[in-house]
Amino acid sequence: TYMGSLQFLFVVTTIVTLLARFSGGMFRAELLPYVAVGTVGIMLGMWLGEKISSKMNAKATRVTAYLFVGISGLTLLLQQI
Repeated sequence: TYMGSLQFLFVVTTIVTLLARFSGGMFRAELLPYVAVGTVGIMLGMWLGEKISSKMNAKATRVTAYLFVGISGLTLLLQQI
């Protein structure tokens, strides 16, 4: 399904990003509290997104997902410049 494919894309992208950051030495022990807070925020966002997406039609869901993927890609690109 579309949502399953999109979720798989996000998982793969996140794993690749984490591996790149681990190998570059960007993660240190003092960052763990921030990671914990971020994890809670991600879980809340996933819960809220599920509630909102169940009320959206398929086209609106696709457009919203493409918008966020595009913004994410643009952000990553700009961080590398």
